[in-house]
Amino acid sequence: MSDLLLPSTFGSVVLNRTERGNPAEGIEYKSDNSLDYKSLLPAQCVVKLAYAPINPSDINVLEGTYIRRPPALPATAGMEGSGVIAFLPENSNTECVDQYGSKLTVGDHVVGSPWNWGSWAEYAIVETNHLRIIPKSIDLKTGAMMCVNPPTAYGLLESAKEGDWVIQNAANSGMGQAIIQIAKARGIRTVNIVRREGLEQDLLDIGADIVVVYSGDNDFIEAAENVKEQTGGAKIRLAINAVCGRSGELLAKCLAPGGVHLTYGVMSQRPMTVSGGQLLFKDITYKGWHLGKFQAQKEKFKDMWTWLIDTVDKGKVTTSVIDTIYNLNQAKEAVKHAHSSNRTGKVLFRCDKTLS
Repeated sequence: MSDLLLPSTFGSVVLNRTERGNPAEGIEYKSDNSLDYKSLLPAQCVVKLAYAPINPSDINVLEGTYIRRPPALPATAGMEGSGVIAFLPENSNTECVDQYGSKLTVGDHVVGSPWNWGSWAEYAIVETNHLRIIPKSIDLKTGAMMCVNPPTAYGLLESAKEGDWVIQNAANSGMGQAIIQIAKARGIRTVNIVRREGLEQDLLDIGADIVVVYSGDNDFIEAAENVKEQTGGAKIRLAINAVCGRSGELLAKCLAPGGVHLTYGVMSQRPMTVSGGQLLFKDITYKGWHLGKFQAQKEKFKDMWTWLIDTVDKGKVTTSVIDTIYNLNQAKEAVKHAHSSNRTGKVLFRCDKTLS
């Protein structure tokens, strides 16, 4: 792209300070960031961002409670997104390639690997080896949500085999929906716990086998019996926990002896209580799981990404249902919406104002 077509300034959502319980308080929209693309290093490029989601991990970053944080504040927020290569440095001695060695050209559709700061912006200067090219047959809204939830779902299900039963909570979340779809694509059967009625059919429509309502406010014995009845007493060897608290205990109650209880989130902000009986008599293994550990296994992660691109491109797996799309200058409203419980899907930023 000619530098005449690149602006000298661009807009972004800037995190100035963190505030626990009020993630929108410390952010602002800034319209006059300088785009200094003429001083790019050989392995850098300019990406014109298209869409960027607001993930739970983003909310945690804004609150200052996430394990990964920007190196310094103020910083442009956002850890996932899609866009188009807008500018590559000229006269570079090294070829510009993405994370997996594919040559980058202006106009390529790309997504950024997680935890690269700055996706809530109109433009970003990015290290090329932090990008992955996606086929143009995958729309940029879908691409914007491919780097966190689907790989996490794939990794959480890694130990499950075709025909196995898996149980998860927070099943109606974007992450839960990814687990349902990837499990379905791999022939794995799912029991899905949700907090309220009215969500069952939507999850069944995307491939859930069983949906059980458990509010988390009462004894989970009845819910566990419901799971047992609906599965015909099948042995459930893997539980995927995003909530902790009593919901996490319910998953353990439903596990077969020798089962594995994986925790990847603490949505209830309550501790995970481990029953002595589950350890002594059922020999359950409790583990934590984080995408960063999976991504560090580079060859295994690359194989997953190849599978995911093919599966999404063929329509066998879709990304999260979109609730609302906001412009970047509506950042406070967007974050408040994403942080609320009264939404039915993912909240996205429209980084490129020319897109729908």
